Amino acid sequence: MTEGRLTPFFRDILGQDTLIERLREYIVDENTPHALLFVDKEGGEALPLALAFTRYLQCESPSEGDSCGRCRACLQMDTLAHPDVFPIFPVTKADSNDKPTSVDRLSDFRSMLSKEKRPLFSDWKTALRSENRQPQMYISEAEYLQHKLSYKSFQSKYRIVLVWLPELMNTPCANTLLKLIEEPPPGVIFLMVSTNPSAILPTIYSRLQRIRTATIPQNKIERYLSDHFGISSSAATEVSHLSQGNLRKALDLLRTENEGDYFSKFREASRILYLPIKGDPKLIKEKAEELHKLQRSEAIELLDIMLDVIREANSTIYGEPGCQYTRSEDKELVQQIANFQTLGMIPKMMEHIMTARAELSQNVMLKIVYFDLLVTLSLLFRGK
Repeated sequence: MTEGRLTPFFRDILGQDTLIERLREYIVDENTPHALLFVDKEGGEALPLALAFTRYLQCESPSEGDSCGRCRACLQMDTLAHPDVFPIFPVTKADSNDKPTSVDRLSDFRSMLSKEKRPLFSDWKTALRSENRQPQMYISEAEYLQHKLSYKSFQSKYRIVLVWLPELMNTPCANTLLKLIEEPPPGVIFLMVSTNPSAILPTIYSRLQRIRTATIPQNKIERYLSDHFGISSSAATEVSHLSQGNLRKALDLLRTENEGDYFSKFREASRILYLPIKGDPKLIKEKAEELHKLQRSEAIELLDIMLDVIREANSTIYGEPGCQYTRSEDKELVQQIANFQTLGMIPKMMEHIMTARAELSQNVMLKIVYFDLLVTLSLLFRGK
């Protein structure tokens, strides 16, 4: 993405050409839905795409299918300071009487975007210095938004409410916001970005037109890494494969300290997945107790890497080249896991892990989630 700008252009988005063309057509046809939901995994292209679409909607002189980058609106979007754009995101309370809104932490949000164009929720918790407090959106947020949208547009045709992680609205906030979505003021467009859409209030979710971003092709990530970081072709190929189509993950892997850290976690995830194969209840219980000591973000990341292990093991079953990227010291363990997998088990294993991930996101105790997951996988390996 263009250096120094907080919001991207369409040209900065990787692997989403079909979706970008669809968004352009909305504007050409003057048929932009008033409520869109962009869905992707953490660190994916959903937030950059929503921000690029916001820029394009507000641009005063778009040309060649993208924002101009020079008009008043584009200059305001460079710093996410457009008066008709309202970024909404989860925040924390200082105390029980606090009535926080996103405006209070907008400078922190901008600071995060200046460092990470594809932020993770853990990045935001770090920016908030929230420690063990779970950020969410409170009714004070919805009430503030009601007030702001009661006025006319300041300078643009559209007023855009950009909601990052709507699944973290509490119920009073969601119910209040629902009324705005059902009967939006003229010219108001809601753009929501979610990594866990199943946790969004169903009555809100049903009113959103969904846009699921595509996995970035491996060759596009390879080219991006080579062009921007000058790494060798073999290194770009290895990192892009391990990234599973997620540019943020690829960038994290490029950081020297993280690359070794990833493979260490890959080995740990492989060992955890091997426990259900052994089926020893005592070992499963001990591992769940051990994992309970992790930070919640670390526990979620470990589940994501368990999915990587399953994909690598799956590659060995069908003779695909995927497992060539597994470090030599890990191949035997991955092969052992592959030996116990069948075609029907793979989606079930991934579904159970994704369920565990959702539970961790909802503050269920770590040891309960991991114990339940490992027992469930153990039964699955035994055909029960």
